[in-house]
Amino acid sequence: MANRLSKKGFTLVELLVTMVLISIFTVGLASFNVMAIKSNSYSRLSTQATVLAKDKMEALKNMNYDAMVSGGPETVGTIFSRQWTVENNVPVSNTKTVTVNVSWLSNGVTRTVTIRSIIDR
Repeated sequence: MANRLSKKGFTLVELLVTMVLISIFTVGLASFNVMAIKSNSYSRLSTQATVLAKDKMEALKNMNYDAMVSGGPETVGTIFSRQWTVENNVPVSNTKTVTVNVSWLSNGVTRTVTIRSIIDR
């Protein structure tokens, strides 16, 4: 009779160890998911900021050369701030160096996307 009881099923200790291991694995997966969600959010915002910067650069390139001047900051959407600078005769005469910065606040840190182009007369 003692032989029959000792060979069937799992002991309580084995079940508890298994439950602890499964719990540790599950917590690890949950923290990985949180990290992936934050990374996706940053990528989405960075892409939006890049599009906003490129849109402004294209608008400036389509302006009359003499009418291009620095401007901003302007609020775009709900979280983005866009500013642009136009430097005359940089790096050589009859050119303008245009820099567009788009900034936003993400998790308490200011992030910025910057694009730069040289436009000639």
